[in-house]
Amino acid sequence: MLAAMANSSARPYRVSRATARVLGRGHPWILPDAESDDPAAFEPGARVDVVGPGGAPLGSARVEGPGPIAARMWSRPGAEVLDDEAEVALRVARALAQRRGLARKGVARPRLGGEPYTDALRLIHGEADGLPGLHVDRLGPVLRVLISGRACAGLVDGVVAAIHAGGDWPAGPGAVIQVLHRPAAERPPGPAVAWQTDPDPAWLAENLDARGRIQVHECGLRFRVDPGLGDPGRPRPGVGLFLDQRENRARLAELAEAGGEWLNLFAHTGAFSLALLAGGAQRVVSVDLSAAYLAWLGDHLQANRDRGVEPGRHASVRHDGRRYLASLPRAEGFDGIVLDPPTAAAAGRRFWSVQRDLEPLVTEALGRLRPGGWLLVCRNARRARAPLADLVDAAARHSRVRLAELEEAGPGPDFPRRKAFPEGDAFRGVLARIR
Repeated sequence: MLAAMANSSARPYRVSRATARVLGRGHPWILPDAESDDPAAFEPGARVDVVGPGGAPLGSARVEGPGPIAARMWSRPGAEVLDDEAEVALRVARALAQRRGLARKGVARPRLGGEPYTDALRLIHGEADGLPGLHVDRLGPVLRVLISGRACAGLVDGVVAAIHAGGDWPAGPGAVIQVLHRPAAERPPGPAVAWQTDPDPAWLAENLDARGRIQVHECGLRFRVDPGLGDPGRPRPGVGLFLDQRENRARLAELAEAGGEWLNLFAHTGAFSLALLAGGAQRVVSVDLSAAYLAWLGDHLQANRDRGVEPGRHASVRHDGRRYLASLPRAEGFDGIVLDPPTAAAAGRRFWSVQRDLEPLVTEALGRLRPGGWLLVCRNARRARAPLADLVDAAARHSRVRLAELEEAGPGPDFPRRKAFPEGDAFRGVLARIR
């Protein structure tokens, strides 16, 4: 377990005029600069009053210490703040109330017809839920707590206790996995991925497979996720299933009820492909450069044969997404294409960069759509120069196709956005239909 949170500091944290302006616009991070206090003068995790030039109160923050983020805001000016235990309980209760409302209807409901339906969703989304640097996912029988900073690391036990007290969520030995997602030099000795309390062997045998994966459900489909226990020295935020894309997968499954042929580039472990097949797609082609991901996808296909997922209607292709699309005969087209690429990745001799390569790929994809075809484009690039919808619109002009519809297709509601904090956005997405 992590150590208890450090005490509040009586000394205020003074920030520069420039930082005060950024905080006034609602950004939740204090970045180090020459005119602000040195975060090394404060204990990591300490709660401090933040003041601007002339002592103007700016709220309170929790200190990170030396590094790219000096501190994370905890409260706004004039807000009543309870002691840590009560404040954490209040913030967790608010977040869980939103998730319960989400789970009562739609694609996040936990059961349907007496069968597991969706038990994989985000319960705590960091700064957007008032718990900066902490993210908690429900993954079937476990909670996975991702700790990306020192500011709130000492609050983890209180967050978990508040979730358990709220009911309806996994609890007990074996129910919590902690992931210290920080540089190795900033982590204490020991594994970065570990059980909060070791589960008993019977629980492990029931809930983890031989590869350390856990079964979860989304819209009735079965997926195996990897919480990271098999490689505890390399903490990763991902688990092999992007929970933030749940709503988009459900939307495409509805569109696939009409059948058609679909292409899933950068397929990862195939969640979009399974949703399309279960929805009714006539054929789905999944393309990824990783043999490991395609093998994982194959496991998912086999695990869902009784859910309308027929492996015979699916083809896996190990290939770079850009080269695969360019290699197809000009006459070959699709009724729908999914483009959810990584921000950056090695791809043979040519490095993939979403900033450089996304627009030409969207142009090529739009040209491959049949009349009335759909294109989902997602981008995780916080420094993007133009809105994603503008990029897709420009690509349509280049490919000489006309758009009939263009709508936002962002993360699900369990990944709330915070105004003036683009760094907290999971991704941006648009769904387009051509004429």
